[in-house]
Amino acid sequence: SYVFPAITTMKEYLLLPPRGSPYERGVYLFLSTFRFFSFAIAVALIFTIPQQPPTDWQILLIISLVGVYTILKILFRFRLWQWDLLTYTILGGDLAVGMALVLLTGGVDSPFLLYSLLSVLTASLFFSLRITLIIAALTSLNLILAHTVLAIISPTTFVPILQGNYLTFVVVYVVFSFLIATITYRTNLNVYRHL
Repeated sequence: SYVFPAITTMKEYLLLPPRGSPYERGVYLFLSTFRFFSFAIAVALIFTIPQQPPTDWQILLIISLVGVYTILKILFRFRLWQWDLLTYTILGGDLAVGMALVLLTGGVDSPFLLYSLLSVLTASLFFSLRITLIIAALTSLNLILAHTVLAIISPTTFVPILQGNYLTFVVVYVVFSFLIATITYRTNLNVYRHL
């Protein structure tokens, strides 16, 4: 019937076959490990650093949703090197989740700041340099706009960029984002170059 070929092709997208190269498996293991530990660090920061107001139900909902998303991303390893509509959608979803987490949890003060770099890291390992630089620019622009424009609109949520060390932290984040984008690609760690 018509349904079974669609399921077969979806299985091809979802799971990395056991005959995949050791390099591909290593990249997925690295991304999964980075994803898990950046989430674990964010949760540890939320529950160990005293907050002004204490942890409320909204942050617990965010932790729960991101935890489920992280588990799904670790269990279902998509073939990101195929560069089709599904892979671009997955990368766009990662980008949207990272950007939303930064905006919902305080910008530079966000415990999910490291987690938000996952889309840049994923793009640098699987996509072209141009796409990776676009992803790095979008994540950086998200943080810059949070502490410039949104700090004017919502001063209780975001601290203005020129107050305290926020400008330094934003610059470090932007530089780190572009370093991830270029160094990973320039050192020939991109999966597409190994296929």
